[in-house]
Formats: sequence, C-alpha cells, structure tokens
Amino acid sequence: MRLATVSPAFHHAAKASVLGVLGASLIALAKSGSLPLYVDASLYFPVKLSAVMLLALAFSQLLAALRARRSGSADAGCDCGGHAPPASPLKAFCLYFLFLLPVFLGLISNVSGLSEGEAHQHGAMPAEGKEQHSKILLPK
Repeated sequence: MRLATVSPAFHHAAKASVLGVLGASLIALAKSGSLPLYVDASLYFPVKLSAVMLLALAFSQLLAALRARRSGSADAGCDCGGHAPPASPLKAFCLYFLFLLPVFLGLISNVSGLSEGEAHQHGAMPAEGKEQHSKILLPK
C-alpha cells in the first residue's frame, strides 16, 4: 500500500505559515515589551530585523505555493532538482511541527521575571563578572 503524498503547494504553504508564525511571534514580543525578557538589549535591532525578514520569506513562500499550485511542479521556478519535500504526510507534519515547537512552548509556558533576590534563592544568579540584569527568567 502506497502512502498518500502531500502536494508541493502544501509544502510551500506550510513553510509560509511556519515563517509567518515565527516572525509574528517576534513582533508580538517586541510590541508587548516582553522582548527584554528573552533577548539581550544589544540584540534588539537584529531580532526585530530578523522578524521582518521572516515575514518577507513567508510572503515569498506563499507566492511559491501559488506558483506550485498553478503549475503543479515541486520546483516552481527552480531547475536544480534538489528540493524534494517529504512524501509522507506524517514526515511532513513532524518536520513543520519541529520548527513550530518553540512557539508552542512559548505559548504554553508561564515565564515570569524574578528579582535578583528571588533568583539568588533559586540559585539562578548570572556568573560573576557578567553584566547583572534586574530580572532572571525561570518557569513558574
């Protein structure tokens, strides 16, 4: 019995969804003011820039999905022959879920900042000589 295959347009649409969710989650963190809880202050601009780039890549994958749906070709616009997506729906699901796992974990985990005193009680103080931050992250 042969397993059902997933269309190339679906793979491009799934990639667009994954990239869009990752970009949107970074933008949501930046807009909510929660970005300092996850990223060092010196990396704010590169992280925000990467969010914009992820959304641009999502848009390009969406266009590739539309092109693949129209043409029915897995390599929509590419002739290198090295873009074989997983044929099995289960493998495809596992592949895309792997990239969405950090977003899902971020949604279901309840992370809050601890003061330095509380962090010291839990043994989560940063190493000596490193810049001290006012909050240390630990899951509740």
